[in-house]
Amino acid sequence: VDRDEAAEMVSEAFASADTQSAFEKAKLGDVEKNTKLKLPTVTPGWGSWGGDGVVVRSGPSDEEIARMKQQQIQAAAQGRKDAKLQHVIINEKRNKKSAKYLADSRPHQYGSTEVYEASLRQPLGPEWNTASTHAELNKPAVVAKAGQMIAPISLPKQLLRKRGAQGAVSGGSSRKGK
Repeated sequence: VDRDEAAEMVSEAFASADTQSAFEKAKLGDVEKNTKLKLPTVTPGWGSWGGDGVVVRSGPSDEEIARMKQQQIQAAAQGRKDAKLQHVIINEKRNKKSAKYLADSRPHQYGSTEVYEASLRQPLGPEWNTASTHAELNKPAVVAKAGQMIAPISLPKQLLRKRGAQGAVSGGSSRKGK
């Protein structure tokens, strides 16, 4: 690494006043970009009287518009999550691509949200668990040896009764001894 590259790395690593002011400008620019401004609009002829002797109203001046913009931007900056954090910019936009990976509600088998989140935080890899624990955590739900016959799925008795009452069972009625 030559001297120029080393000086550049040092200047990047240790923030100077220029870097800090550039960051503050970037943060303010982000606030301005994400703030939806509500400025008054005046269209001639709409909402006003016309005719002889009528005083034409003019809209707000450029100075008043700039002042309104500044007030709205300051109010938006104070309402952000990173308002009290000087060296942080928090992106508050919703990421649609990653939203499909988020759970809408917790799965039924977990008693509380904390238990569900704790189970997600537990790593499953062999690097963090012993070999036996890793095998137990990643064990398939159904284990069948090669060549073994697997019985077909059968309906529970409750569903069979419900189908019988509706007459959906083929081969006659479901009642015996008619």
